[in-house]
Amino acid sequence: MRLFSKASLTTVLSLLVIGCNLGCRNIKAAEPNTLPEKLPKTRQEWKSVLNWPKKCDENPSLTSDDFDSVEVTNLRSGNQLVSVVCTTGAYNMGEIIYFHPKNSDKYTLLTFTRFGVTENFPDKSVKNKSKYYRYLDSLLWGSALVKEEDEIIYYIHSFRGAGGCGINVVYDVSTEIPKVLKLRIKPVCGLNMLSDEDWPEFSEKEYKKWPLLKHPDAILPEQTNKK
Repeated sequence: MRLFSKASLTTVLSLLVIGCNLGCRNIKAAEPNTLPEKLPKTRQEWKSVLNWPKKCDENPSLTSDDFDSVEVTNLRSGNQLVSVVCTTGAYNMGEIIYFHPKNSDKYTLLTFTRFGVTENFPDKSVKNKSKYYRYLDSLLWGSALVKEEDEIIYYIHSFRGAGGCGINVVYDVSTEIPKVLKLRIKPVCGLNMLSDEDWPEFSEKEYKKWPLLKHPDAILPEQTNKK
């Protein structure tokens, strides 16, 4: 079953990722929301119960009934993921994801430890001698494919429409605290169109040495609107 929109899946093979390991630094699951027994049908109904951050409604096109902006995915274990589209781009898409345990009425906003290239960090006043960095974010920007049987998200953020460069992360989403299973980064695009499986891979020991920064554009559980 698809997690992200139809448009994003058509480009998933050509896109790359920005991602991160969620066990980084005293990371705890967000406080869950409670949903009614019958699932909501429209984006507005979902919003009234999930109460997601305001940043997730900044794209006016998401209000259209023709846009499939909320989707439920059933995992092998019986747990569910609810993805909510927050923003769209030319060849990438941004979504937040809620985790719904089996036999529970609780939905928890997932927080991913993501990765970035230091020279592209928005706040140029931040000094970082490392080539890469980590940061916490509930928004997955790029393209993602959920493999229900394996309970993983194969996530790619492309640095260009043609692909061949970017960041690729495989996340374990079997619990409300995602874990990084694999990380690959190819920061330079060039003419060499390598498959993401051939990009340089980084171990947990390597990427945990990278600084954990506060990203100015990140969406986090504490930003959830209070009723």
